[in-house]
Amino acid sequence: MRRALFLLMLMAVTPAFGTINVAVVEGGWYTPDALNFLNTLPNVQATSITSYDAASLAQYQFVLHYGNSYYDPNALTEYIANGGNLIATPWIMGNNNWASSPASPVDFNWVNVYYSAPLNVKVNDPNDPYLAGVAFQNGDMVGYEATSAPRAGATTPAIWNNDGGVLLSYMPYGQGMSFYVNLHYITSDCSRAIDYGWGKQLLANIVLVPEPSALALLALGGLGLLRRR
Repeated sequence: MRRALFLLMLMAVTPAFGTINVAVVEGGWYTPDALNFLNTLPNVQATSITSYDAASLAQYQFVLHYGNSYYDPNALTEYIANGGNLIATPWIMGNNNWASSPASPVDFNWVNVYYSAPLNVKVNDPNDPYLAGVAFQNGDMVGYEATSAPRAGATTPAIWNNDGGVLLSYMPYGQGMSFYVNLHYITSDCSRAIDYGWGKQLLANIVLVPEPSALALLALGGLGLLRRR
């Protein structure tokens, strides 16, 4: 209950720090549901884009990316290093080999892809701020890619219990943050996390919750240190 109330407080104060601009990269098998949901969040403005370079991404606090679209790993790496926040989702590993970038929070070993499989989550850290209010429902159908392992310096509060691969992992890189959410949110021929309350909550947390190092300062009144708001 305390974590849920804290999250509500965070969402309530977010608008005071200006609009949070999110780019959603659009490509094949695109669906707008994740973008539309982001636009329901307080002071969030989500916009679809079809291509980019590091300079064009600089106007966005977050980029939501999947693996059936335009892809430039050098631009993404530079964007994160300069203070941007990437939310990478499947098939960005299997199709695009995002793990080859030093900004990826995981290493990827191609094993299999799942267009629709029962959710089977093991939560390693229920107190992780990005999992606040996220009530995973094992058995819900969702697509993902197997398998991956966290890199040194990454935080991994949730894994796929069936194979031990990452479900959520994130790490700082340069001045920004790099997230890998191993759940489909966009691709039309896959079961998607955006269709569930827990999936919406997880995406909202990533966009609205300040980075973990700032949470204690926030509680003490250090609101000015929120990430790029």
